[in-house]
Amino acid sequence: MASFVLHEDKHLYQRHQIYEEKSNQGLNQLNRNIISRRQRSDHPGWQRIKHSLYFVFKIVIACLPSIIYVYSYTNYHQLKQICGHILPLKPDTTLLPTLDKVIFGILPHQLISSIAHPLLDITAAIPYFLHFFLPIIATTYIYVTAGSNKTTIILQLLWCGGWVNIAAFTIQFLYPTAPPWFVESHSADNASVLSTAAHEAALSRVDDLLGITTFHRIYSTATITFGALPSLHVAWPVVILFIYPIGSISFTLFYIIWISWAAMYSLHHYAIDIIAAVLIVYVIYILFIRIWCPFKNKSKISKS
Repeated sequence: MASFVLHEDKHLYQRHQIYEEKSNQGLNQLNRNIISRRQRSDHPGWQRIKHSLYFVFKIVIACLPSIIYVYSYTNYHQLKQICGHILPLKPDTTLLPTLDKVIFGILPHQLISSIAHPLLDITAAIPYFLHFFLPIIATTYIYVTAGSNKTTIILQLLWCGGWVNIAAFTIQFLYPTAPPWFVESHSADNASVLSTAAHEAALSRVDDLLGITTFHRIYSTATITFGALPSLHVAWPVVILFIYPIGSISFTLFYIIWISWAAMYSLHHYAIDIIAAVLIVYVIYILFIRIWCPFKNKSKISKS
């Protein structure tokens, strides 16, 4: 009987040993698989691929507001036709000059534009022409001067600027407002109001002076004629001021004052359009940079 028990114990012990060996083999294989996967994931080539994909993803997110804006802008007339029965089609011609008179007691654009001179025309045309290249200029400046933070700051600039564009387009779409050049040369009751093309206004004098058609071609093909409020010509330099001033805060403020003067001198905007642009940028900056931003906040507003 005792020999039988010993034989069974020995048999059970052998089975246990075999089980442990198989278990250890399975664990060893699992560990080898885990190590192999870790080695593959730690491979420099794979790391570069992951980094590149993540970088592309961040660029897409940063550009998403601008993509939405460009799509909406290029389909402006189609959207107006769809929403025409609930949105005003004719532009408001009285609100903006009334607000200017209430705030300033006068119409600042009339005072500024009353002093016309070819030299002043050229001075006003310069920031208007630079406006189309301003995002590229700002991005290049950040890339050259911002050091290790350049990628984050560029993404912030694109992100904030895109949302400012969307906010401005929304206002212009929901409540179209006529610029000074239209109010002072047209009647809002005219049946041809809706077919009126955008105009270069006082900048036409620059075209005549230089024998070119640059500003006429730019404005005659513009999609939105009645988008005085707010001024995106002023809004974008203010975005740059908040995110990463070009040169210095003082220089960027000088540029903002310059383009603001040019906007009124050329009869494209009222003073309230400029104030609205600054306020909109400030609100967007607080909401989408300070409060919530998918990119680490390293703005250079403290740059002197």
